[in-house]
Amino acid sequence: SLLLLALLALASGCGGAWRPGAAVPGGEVAEEPSSPSSTRDAASEDRSASDPVAVDRQPVADPGLLRERFGLEPLPASIVYPPWNPPLPERIALGKLLFFDPILSGERDVACATCHHPDLAWADGRQLPVGAGGGHYHPFALGPERVAGVSALSGQPLGLTPRNAPTVLNTAFNGYFSPRPEHLSLQFWDGRVENGLEEQGTKP
Repeated sequence: SLLLLALLALASGCGGAWRPGAAVPGGEVAEEPSSPSSTRDAASEDRSASDPVAVDRQPVADPGLLRERFGLEPLPASIVYPPWNPPLPERIALGKLLFFDPILSGERDVACATCHHPDLAWADGRQLPVGAGGGHYHPFALGPERVAGVSALSGQPLGLTPRNAPTVLNTAFNGYFSPRPEHLSLQFWDGRVENGLEEQGTKP
């Protein structure tokens, strides 16, 4: 399912690949292949074994085990809308216009879709995004085609955004299964939006 794939991608993206010396299920530590440059000491083994990020990096062959272990459930067949915000056609049309319109950005050259485009799995296909100024040399460039440019307002060079642009796929379900919905309703890496998509519309 999309949720399962998203969780697997998130796990690999946030934690990286399993490395020799990391703890594996059962508590044992797999040995690192011997090499002339290997200089691991006992202290680094202890740190690796106790590192919660390094634990359990082995692939799971049976998705059923993954669902059972993490209490995963299928997503609803349709989005459950709050009673105060029904999905009216005019609201949906307005949301789509705003999502693809760069007029709301300070430089007027970046839309939500710049970093979360449907053709790029609702992300941008880059390790680090190119936000404002990225269309300086090619106004319609997307994802990997965008290059850091200069500000249309100040003329100063603009660098990369320092955090990866996550996919917005399934964000309408954030917090749906959590006993603390506010925990999973966070948007953005820094958590500056705490109450889901409705509040996000008021933030940069």
